[in-house]
Amino acid sequence: MLVGGIGSPKWKAHHLLSVRRDISYSRCLWHVPILILGAAYFARHDTLPVRLSLLAVVVLLSAVSYHGLANSLRLAKAFARKSRCALVRWPAAVGLVVTTIALATPASAFAASTTPSANVSVETAVANAVAVAQAGTPVPTNTIPSLSVAGTDHVYLGNCDAYNTPSWHVCQYGDAKGSKTVVVMGNSHASMWVPAISVAAKADHWKFYPLVHEACGFEQMVNLNNHYDAKNHCALWYDRAIAIIKGLHPDAIVVGTYTGSSKWAQGERVMLGQLKTLTKKLIVLSDTTRIPSPPDCLLQSGATQKSCLWPISSKRAAYTLRTSNMATSTGSQFINVTPWFCDDDLCPSLINNTVPFFDGAHLTPQYSTYLGTAMRKALNLDGAKVIAPRSVPVPGNTPT
Repeated sequence: MLVGGIGSPKWKAHHLLSVRRDISYSRCLWHVPILILGAAYFARHDTLPVRLSLLAVVVLLSAVSYHGLANSLRLAKAFARKSRCALVRWPAAVGLVVTTIALATPASAFAASTTPSANVSVETAVANAVAVAQAGTPVPTNTIPSLSVAGTDHVYLGNCDAYNTPSWHVCQYGDAKGSKTVVVMGNSHASMWVPAISVAAKADHWKFYPLVHEACGFEQMVNLNNHYDAKNHCALWYDRAIAIIKGLHPDAIVVGTYTGSSKWAQGERVMLGQLKTLTKKLIVLSDTTRIPSPPDCLLQSGATQKSCLWPISSKRAAYTLRTSNMATSTGSQFINVTPWFCDDDLCPSLINNTVPFFDGAHLTPQYSTYLGTAMRKALNLDGAKVIAPRSVPVPGNTPT
């Protein structure tokens, strides 16, 4: 409009700006709820025709509300009296809006909760969750965390994580008086296990130090380019982390696996070979099963726990087997974490009423904490060997 100008030459911007825009303010009020709520409702079928239809609804409602409601009230003789009447009208209008919202808001947005017993094992809770999902059970009301925030609720370590932090701190999350030390090493697929390992370390009275840098692939850490790169902050961090580990003399090191980069296997193999010389007990955790984001799925219109039940992909299964073989070949111990998320090759989006992943790959802090007891048993810090978790039969399913 600035370039077009508002002068007198024909077809300049003033011709467009002078067009009457009676319903423009109504459109301003209507477009946000219609487009936002409409996009959420039609999430699975968000196509161009749907969007154009929503825009048409905005225009229709804007015209109806402007001519049928706004003008009727604005031009009514009853409201054309002395200005002091406004002191009564606007509190009444606000009160009407608040009352309408209170009456229109449902007390329960979803179905009643079906929380399993807190005394069952994680593996049993997963099997129960699969059975509940297969039955087409509605989404419960009181998920942990709430579905409204679950999509952004991730494990956050602040300055204890080297991600975007020039000077990160070496933080202790276990028993400060412990005589033995465990370290977790890796990227975000290591930091997400901090709440779980913290529970295990405190219960067994071990010190626990996370040495993590999110967004770093294993190949970046060990610098597979085979030459010094001043811009490779992942390798610089890794060198410092190795020096810290040498100073800590850990009795156990836990490595969280990330299989999302092109040379992850080659990089992890090199890293495991280097870490194996720094501890007596090197433990490798498999990567997570990777499902579509549970919050996004469960919040879709018409979603049930069955519609958000996902099969384990053959690619994920192959990565788990590859990680297991890699751990064995490097003299490391391996824990397949799949039974903490899936059973009978099916992965539910709710387990023990808890959202396991905020994005489909990274744990929510609540679920990581929930896994603390299972993690303690699996790590078996005071023992020589890890104890791998095992799936249990899904209730109602016929064993194959």
